[in-house]
Amino acid sequence: MRRIWILAAAATGACQQSSTPQAGATVRQPPLRLVSTIAEIRIVGAGQLPPDPTRVRLDPYCSSYAVPHPRTAAGRLAATKGWIVTSETKLGRYDAVTFVRALDPSISATCAHVDGNLAIFDGGNLKALAYQPRSSKGATSGSALGIDVAAEDSLGSAQQVDPRRIRLSYGLPSPPFADVVLGNGISVEPVAENDPVCGGAAVVPNVFGQDIRKARKVLIADAWQPQRPDEPDPGGERLVRQGVPEVQTCSGTGYGFCSFNYRHRKGFGLNVVSMGEDDQVISVEPSCKASWLPR
Repeated sequence: MRRIWILAAAATGACQQSSTPQAGATVRQPPLRLVSTIAEIRIVGAGQLPPDPTRVRLDPYCSSYAVPHPRTAAGRLAATKGWIVTSETKLGRYDAVTFVRALDPSISATCAHVDGNLAIFDGGNLKALAYQPRSSKGATSGSALGIDVAAEDSLGSAQQVDPRRIRLSYGLPSPPFADVVLGNGISVEPVAENDPVCGGAAVVPNVFGQDIRKARKVLIADAWQPQRPDEPDPGGERLVRQGVPEVQTCSGTGYGFCSFNYRHRKGFGLNVVSMGEDDQVISVEPSCKASWLPR
């Protein structure tokens, strides 16, 4: 199981409140409601961020995955505790910071994120920690840390989807696997079925993990039309033959990334990236400029 010592030292207890406090009494806020419906992620209340006892040196190969100068007080605190900060974003009024124990070099300029965590701060006060239980402790000679890179990859980064929702991704290339939502508390949930984009003028359906041949049909049904490149990329010939003429580029090595462009009827753009022999979608990136890829 993934180490949970980071959480044990930080857990906070609930405190019963009187509905009619005496004069001069300090009224404390009730504990934040926390729940996860994702088996891969646990979220617990916390009040103190422990230091990383290992303090693994950041490999220069992986430096692009680390936040060199955290901008939030929460990010700076994690860095001073010896953690490697990998992202900072907002969840409502809260600061959301992801950090890892180590970044382990992998293929194609990627790095496994080892012992990843998500911390939720209210100003300088830690409120909650989300983490992944460890599933494997395999070893491999190909790892700088002597670990099974694929098995040890974990929660890598968080990206804001809207002011009350952030999306979690692993460190190595793969589809995002969960959303963290601020509502009646904070909940870890499956990735939303649809994301409103461009001020709500368009919707991007959840096609993460789908084969691009299936994903494109879902996108077309939501008014995203395929955009053929001006000059076909030889690396994409296979997909063109299979009825995906909008393929822009494909890498012939490593993870086998391919890129595709779509245009909404209102003029917005959408770039989709797939990976692997099964061409599963791992990212979507909208562009709200109405002049995007005019046709």
